[in-house]
Amino acid sequence: TLFEEAKVIPVLVFSDVATAVPTGTSLVASGPPVLEATLRTDAARDALSALVRALPEATIDVGTVLKA
Repeated sequence: TLFEEAKVIPVLVFSDVATAVPTGTSLVASGPPVLEATLRTDAARDALSALVRALPEATIDVGTVLKA
């Protein structure tokens, strides 16, 4: 599966929407197209929307751990 192929899944925290697409594009180009975006910042939802639009070939997980 895609998750087995991805030895490491990058977990992304965006405080600036402008960095989302360049970061995601670089990561997808260099490995399996799997990313995880957190919802920890005010920019997170807009960054996630930008990633989904720009990287339709990527699998993008979303979530945030509130307590560990």
